[in-house]
Amino acid sequence: MSTPEAPSTKPVTDIRSLMLALRELAEPIATRVDVEVIAIEWIGSAEGRVLRVSVDRPGGSTITDCTRFSRIFSPALDAADLISTAFNLEVSTPGIERPLQRLSDFERFIGCTARVKTWDMDGRRRLKCVLGGVDGDYVLVTVDGVPRRYFIEDIERANLLLDLDQFERIGQGLHPIDPDAASVPVPVKAKGKAGAANFSKSEGGNATPKPKSARPPRSPA
Repeated sequence: MSTPEAPSTKPVTDIRSLMLALRELAEPIATRVDVEVIAIEWIGSAEGRVLRVSVDRPGGSTITDCTRFSRIFSPALDAADLISTAFNLEVSTPGIERPLQRLSDFERFIGCTARVKTWDMDGRRRLKCVLGGVDGDYVLVTVDGVPRRYFIEDIERANLLLDLDQFERIGQGLHPIDPDAASVPVPVKAKGKAGAANFSKSEGGNATPKPKSARPPRSPA
């Protein structure tokens, strides 16, 4: 099969716009190899940038799934030329600290404890909260017993805080929290699994990330 046409051919300098453009590029490829894009993260310092893509599938994604996705996504990413600085591409399963980026993620994991990092007029705020679902484009949470709501665009980063039993429930296709023991209503079923393996993309499918070629520094972050 041919590589999908890239949605852009010029670097993106705004981090939020970059994440949207990368997801637009990644999701059709994920569909082709029967996985779901859980999260796209741009992490690390200027000396060692990493683009991390977490993928999953019902029953749990594997290193083979990560390899198949990476071998198509990597050349498409090169062709799109969305990032102007050197970086490593990593493709992995979500793991126990599963990232939350979409409204559907916050809805799916109602009742779970999460760590949320927000942007607001006062700067960055880090919150440990219980997820309460969504209302339109707003994420509902409870912090120290106080209900709050945050516009999805004001959340910089969020991830689940699971214990091992909750993590294993996801692996069984269940909601992390037993609905009989939950303090708020939770969905009875949840599809997908947060895998435990980690795979860093490289040619040949081994676990050493391959640096992308550097261009003049116009870093998106």
